[in-house]
Amino acid sequence: MSFQFSESFWGNNEDGYKAIRSWLKGIKISSLEFQNFISQSTTRNATETFLLEFERIANSHAKFAQDLKEIVQQPLNEWSLDQSKERKKCKEIMKNTLKNKQNYEMIALKCEEKYHYHCKDFDTLQSSKIGLSGKDYEKLENKIRKAQQLKEESEKEYRVAITKAQDSYHVWRNGTKEALEKLQQLEELRLNQLKVNLMLISNISASVHSSNTMSYDVVRQSLEKCAASKDLDLFIEQFGTGNVIPDALHFKDYYVHSPHTIEDNISIMTIKSGNYVENGTPTSEKSENKLSSFFTKKSPPKQIVEELWVAPDEDILPQIDPNDTNL
Repeated sequence: MSFQFSESFWGNNEDGYKAIRSWLKGIKISSLEFQNFISQSTTRNATETFLLEFERIANSHAKFAQDLKEIVQQPLNEWSLDQSKERKKCKEIMKNTLKNKQNYEMIALKCEEKYHYHCKDFDTLQSSKIGLSGKDYEKLENKIRKAQQLKEESEKEYRVAITKAQDSYHVWRNGTKEALEKLQQLEELRLNQLKVNLMLISNISASVHSSNTMSYDVVRQSLEKCAASKDLDLFIEQFGTGNVIPDALHFKDYYVHSPHTIEDNISIMTIKSGNYVENGTPTSEKSENKLSSFFTKKSPPKQIVEELWVAPDEDILPQIDPNDTNL
């Protein structure tokens, strides 16, 4: 670094302070000057590279999200919909066959109860024939014939119900078995599809990560080429206010640095005392004698000197006599 801040921000009218204050507060001197400064500094390439690469990273992330949607999400949603339909079919098969089996089993159980009831009634009537004769025996025989008929009918119904229950059972068992096998296949496909989707996501992520890593390396390399000392030199060259330090204020003696000459002071005093009119012209002989005696006898009155801030000078004005009663 060839320039120093402590030697470059001076000058008159507080220019250096204003420049540093603007810089510290981040105030833009002008957009054009700031743009020119950035375009010439060593950070230009790093800044442009940073913006370019991070825009590329942002685009890669956006593409990553788009790829996930197109490659993974949409096909997965369609596949999940098909899976849901297949699972629903399996569920309906298992539900319907089970319900059908339960209904036929309930009918068969009722027929069984009815059949057993008539069998029991028939056996009871048969055992009641012992010791009967005549009309009682004939009546019992009629009852036995009716009971036997009911027993045979209920047996027939029971057998039909059992057959139907067995058929529904086979339908349920076969349907449930097929549904379970189908569900197993669907679950296997689901797990494989999950594996494929995760692999796709990993591959896409790896591609994005690889691209981002390259961008990070480019940014890192561009930042390593930045030279802060060169940029500070450029900043001082463009916005520095000079190395001349302004002097401090000094005491200025009025009588040494007065803009009026002694003749001007005398003329002013005469006008003040009323002895001269405009342009210093004498108004009477008396005034002229007084002016003459001023140079030959004594210095101006003290009051006039104080009003005009003109100090008596021994080399120019006569010495004032402290015993002079005319003062």
